[in-house]
Amino acid sequence: MKKASCHSRCQHPGVAGSINGTCNGKVMGEPVFCKCDYTAPEKGSHDIFGRLSYEVSGVAESETLFKIIPVKPGLSLSFIANLTRDYPRIEFEVKNTPVEFSFFLSGSCVQRINGLTPEKTIELVHKPGMNTVSSLPNIAGKMDVDPSQSLACVGLKIDQGLLFSYLEEKLDQVSPKVLELFDSQKKNCFSGPMSREMVITAQQIIHPPSYTGSAKTLFYESRALELLAMQLELLAGNALFSSPFHLSRSDLESIHRARQILLKDIQNPPSIATLARRCGINEFKLKKGFKQTFNTTIFACLKKYRMETAWHMFTDQDRSVTEAASMVGYTNISHFSAAFRKQFNISPGTLKKSGKIRQASIPPEPDRIF
Repeated sequence: MKKASCHSRCQHPGVAGSINGTCNGKVMGEPVFCKCDYTAPEKGSHDIFGRLSYEVSGVAESETLFKIIPVKPGLSLSFIANLTRDYPRIEFEVKNTPVEFSFFLSGSCVQRINGLTPEKTIELVHKPGMNTVSSLPNIAGKMDVDPSQSLACVGLKIDQGLLFSYLEEKLDQVSPKVLELFDSQKKNCFSGPMSREMVITAQQIIHPPSYTGSAKTLFYESRALELLAMQLELLAGNALFSSPFHLSRSDLESIHRARQILLKDIQNPPSIATLARRCGINEFKLKKGFKQTFNTTIFACLKKYRMETAWHMFTDQDRSVTEAASMVGYTNISHFSAAFRKQFNISPGTLKKSGKIRQASIPPEPDRIF
């Protein structure tokens, strides 16, 4: 396959909405090739979200075919509104990928995907009015766009951890298909109709007001968050296909063991991925099972235990704020103090200076972890 020498690297616009555009200056018959990957954050990194990247070849100035706008860490917006005549064939290869929400407004395209099932090519047809949810790691294939229609599509790419944080309070209500989005090893793709509000918001993204500079960026970010809110409500409100989350005896044992391991070393607690491996349970089941078993998230459990431990270090052991912060795993005193105040509505310094502490305000001593 002959490729142009021009290459572009930036955030990936997604599978369903990948570079569906005309080839300005491209010789028809030569496909555009798109390769994308998602890199998880490095161990010990302050960035809790991974990095999404893509590489495009076979077309000059690929940035003109679509727009990419980072909305917040772990979330990006992409869109295309192509009104030109000719569309190339897109060949794509996807390694790791976060969750993608695609909103099709006009035009149509067909994806022929390898890797969804063994030794079989799956065909996905995207039509106007469709809202497609996908997480498709380790796939490859081709995509053809109907050249007789102009294609308009908006996409949101969201880190699985960020999506989980938005939906964790309603996990018991979502469908099994939605739950599978949090399993990074599974391939998942399903579609439904866009709501009227989704259509309006997506159209506003495609045809924005005449803002410039930071005002235009803020406009895109606000509409992206609005579209995400609608998507989350749709995913969380699908009670028709919901089913109870079952935990086996082995699962429960793994979850209780995970809590013991987590709280045994609060200075250097393991990551959720490491915790899951050590306990022989997948990350999704650990997160959801932990919430169901202890009525709190893994992070909230760790934070609460740290703060309660620090409280008793002040009241029972007369530790300094710096000592307590370090012993419960905080290297930044300001962050520790803010977390302590949020937990108990009193700062560590004020607590230490208090001559008398109301008994009702004293938290229980943390569980002993053996």
